[in-house]
Amino acid sequence: MKIPQTTPILEQPPKTMRFKCGLAFFSVLLAKGMVIPQHKHAHPHATYIGAGSARYWADGIYKGVVMQAEALELPADTEHVFESLEDGTLITCVWPEALADHLEIDIEA
Repeated sequence: MKIPQTTPILEQPPKTMRFKCGLAFFSVLLAKGMVIPQHKHAHPHATYIGAGSARYWADGIYKGVVMQAEALELPADTEHVFESLEDGTLITCVWPEALADHLEIDIEA
């Protein structure tokens, strides 16, 4: 399955950053069909699907559908993409708070 390149909705999805118990939580709320473009982080992290579902790719390979209440472990420097399959899909990335000052997201043009 080919990696989606664009988001059909022009507005930016709502995003939040929270810090609790030494962890950073970055959440994005997506409408159906919205895409988090291919990017990578210099640190390992977990991605949790709080609501809805999404297709995902890692290092250019389609990995399948991740559903509500599922979590993924993504090693450092793993390029990844998410495409929302439902309105209200909530995707949260989690990593140690100490890395929050060094966040680097490399998004391909």
